[in-house]
Amino acid sequence: MTAGRCAFGVSCAAVDEQRHGRGFVALVVLVTVLVAAIVMAVVLRATKDKPVVGIVGNSITVVSMPAFERSLANDYEIDVAAALGVQVGQMQDRAREIAGRRPAVAVIELGSNDVLQGADLDQSVAGIRQMADVFLDGGATCVHVVNVSTEMRRRDGTPTGDRARELNALTSEMADADDRIVVVDWAGTVLEAQQQGEDLTPDSAHPDEAGAEILAGLLVASLAEGCPAERAE
Repeated sequence: MTAGRCAFGVSCAAVDEQRHGRGFVALVVLVTVLVAAIVMAVVLRATKDKPVVGIVGNSITVVSMPAFERSLANDYEIDVAAALGVQVGQMQDRAREIAGRRPAVAVIELGSNDVLQGADLDQSVAGIRQMADVFLDGGATCVHVVNVSTEMRRRDGTPTGDRARELNALTSEMADADDRIVVVDWAGTVLEAQQQGEDLTPDSAHPDEAGAEILAGLLVASLAEGCPAERAE
């Protein structure tokens, strides 16, 4: 074999160039994999570090979830259970399931169907209290209870404002007696908007897209402010 020539008549310089080329490609692949692994680790760490908000609700939550996700997902992991037409008592088991996963805070958006369907409102608020205790016993530092719109009507057009106000008063009394519970004033927001000529709930119960964004904003503000017990720490 002559000097400067490798096997089969291939230049040694060419062989070295191919080897160096393969080494460079391998290095690029290795760096890319390492960068991807670091980015993934950062993303997983960020996800892991987010507090969890547990949400239990009815159809109002169902139709509002896209807005909730847009507003809350940057700061919270969302663990939600919501169903159409449910009263407070029908969601106790679902609340216990979420509480078992130990969310940092909780949101209860229930009671509208209790008002509309003629439930015993004392039992309804007792159920909300029971649900709040489940979350608090599970480690939640604050439970945010969304009150119900006083502008709802039954399908036959019958207004339910008196019953809604009664439930809201009972809910406020419950929150006033426990500084780990706070009321999110959806009722006042809907009423104020209506007085200004804006209807956030075209069917009288469920928010439209704009209403859902406003409800999501109320949750964000309430979660940021926290309960009196949290603010006192």
